[in-house]
Amino acid sequence: MRRGEGAEEAPRGQAPTPAPTPISTPQDPDSDPDPGPGPEERIAARRRRIAARLDAKRRQALGEDEEPKEEVEEEEEERRSHREVEESQQRLAKLLFEGTQMVTNIQVAADSRETQRRAEEAELKQQRLKKLENEAKSSTYEFEKISSKWALAEDVTVPQELWQLLNQQQQQCSLLLEEKNKLISELQQELKNKDEQYVQAMKKQSDDIHLLLERMEEQIRIMLKTYRHKLHHIEQTFEFERRELLDSNRKKWEEAIQAHNTKELEYLHARMRKVEEFEKQLNQLRVQDEEEYNSMKIQLENDVQNLERQLQQTKAAYLLNQEKLEYNLLVLKKQDEENTIIRSRQKRKINRLHSSLNNLRTKLDKQEKQFREENQSLAADCERITGQCKEVQKRMRHFAASDAEKFTEVWLMNEEEAKRLMRKALDADRIIHTQQLGLPWEQPRHWFLNNIGPLRRYKAKRMATKLAAEVLAGGTEPLAPLWHWETQFQVSQLASWALWAQLKATGLVVTHEGQHPWGLYFGSLREKSRAAKEALQVRDSSKDGEYWEALAHVIPETTLKLWDALLVALEEYYNVLTRRASLLAELAELQQQNLELCLMLERYSTSGVSVGSLKMGQRAVGGGTRGFPARGRVPKLLLAVPTHRTWWQGPGIITIIFLSPQVTSKLLSPPVQRLDLELLCPWGAR
Repeated sequence: MRRGEGAEEAPRGQAPTPAPTPISTPQDPDSDPDPGPGPEERIAARRRRIAARLDAKRRQALGEDEEPKEEVEEEEEERRSHREVEESQQRLAKLLFEGTQMVTNIQVAADSRETQRRAEEAELKQQRLKKLENEAKSSTYEFEKISSKWALAEDVTVPQELWQLLNQQQQQCSLLLEEKNKLISELQQELKNKDEQYVQAMKKQSDDIHLLLERMEEQIRIMLKTYRHKLHHIEQTFEFERRELLDSNRKKWEEAIQAHNTKELEYLHARMRKVEEFEKQLNQLRVQDEEEYNSMKIQLENDVQNLERQLQQTKAAYLLNQEKLEYNLLVLKKQDEENTIIRSRQKRKINRLHSSLNNLRTKLDKQEKQFREENQSLAADCERITGQCKEVQKRMRHFAASDAEKFTEVWLMNEEEAKRLMRKALDADRIIHTQQLGLPWEQPRHWFLNNIGPLRRYKAKRMATKLAAEVLAGGTEPLAPLWHWETQFQVSQLASWALWAQLKATGLVVTHEGQHPWGLYFGSLREKSRAAKEALQVRDSSKDGEYWEALAHVIPETTLKLWDALLVALEEYYNVLTRRASLLAELAELQQQNLELCLMLERYSTSGVSVGSLKMGQRAVGGGTRGFPARGRVPKLLLAVPTHRTWWQGPGIITIIFLSPQVTSKLLSPPVQRLDLELLCPWGAR
């Protein structure tokens, strides 16, 4: 099939299909000039001109001559760009419409071919049915004729006549079979023709699809090219209008300055021209009414054309619905014929089903006997399982009660231990506030201080039978590790671990053991163990962690930071007091040594030596260690004795130096004592 053609030659035995309506391919926008404006555009442009003319007359009557011209020019400039945009939109819409029509034209042609094919198929079907009916009637007549001759064979006694009768019957039967075979061969040949027609139709559809794709791709290329061309043209138009607008605004500004000087003189002559202008306005109003009448007439003619077009569409819809109803009538007739055939088949099928029903009844009796025996065995099994279920429920209630008691005991034990540690921490906080800081201390009031025992909160009720089913499904595995659950309890260990982290700063010893893996499973079993006979209440343990966490954090974070700061300050204060105690001990030793020196001086002075003068000075030496004993050694008394000379050569000098240990404290540092004594010696050396 050549491209552009809507149909091809129909195969043998099929009428030719109508070709699609030819649609002209849209040309390239560069080579095809833009189409002229339509009637609606001309009407709109005419209305705009009339409105601009009326506005100009109104302004002229009021004495505003220059402004209407400027506004008309601005409107013309604006219309130039808008006109370009509108023309581009119309051009693109036209291209899109033509492309859509080209694409849908193929579908319309295919639909028309299919409609014609169905009509021809219905006609051929009626012919086949009529032919089959005629053949059935003729064959029935021949068969009855042959059957009637068999009765004559009983009266024939001559073998030759009987042989001739048999030959005649055989010939008639062979003729009847030949007619049947001929009809079958004709139907098979028609079936082959239909297969060939189906292959050709598939090929035709494939060609139509390829043609449709080619047209769609061509339309896409044309639309893209048109869009680019129009966009470039619009950009050029806007650039040109921008330059013109700048020039016109500049000219308008210069003209406005000049017009301002001349407006005063023109205003005096405007009043005289008003009478003449009023007469002109009357004439213009007549012209305007005529134009409005013409525009209204054109609009009404367009409305009449639209209504005629709608009438044609309604007629086409009526014809299409009529064809659909005729086709549905043929389908219903065919279904009625098929229903008669199906009823005859169902009657034969009912006869066969009656025989199978008797066989099924015998099988049903055997199966009912077998089911009764199985029911008895299952009833015995049910009684045995019911007894086991009751035993499991009894065992479950026993374990639930024992677990509840153990949980309460463990809770009370750990709660008492936690509250004892909490009271100890609160006493330490009270002593720190009242004795060390001198601040008032208030007893904390928390919601968990007055609680004793587990929290009394319960979840929704569950049926005991449901819990028993869960225990039965789990088997006996949850009962195996009970001996290990009775030896350890996770709640006390978690509480001890939480308190240990917060009470470490107070000096209290808090120990805890590692977490055991049975904790989570024990908690889930404890929730399942509170069973009743008909309903079960499960304690809500969602607040337990919050309760133990609150006990562990009874001392807030700000108080702990205050304790840390107080600990650092007390350590520094302790170091200062320790240094002060050591310095007081050294002071006592120095006082004792000074007392001994005084006694030595008194003894020396009473030994008969005249004392000329006694100079006693004191010089403080800082924490240096040059030439002095190390800290902690016993101080020594050093006497500087003059060189060996005769007793009577002149006075001598005895110098006593007392060295104290090194003191590094900045608060209490006793100085080094130095005593210079000038004594009269019998010898003259100094």
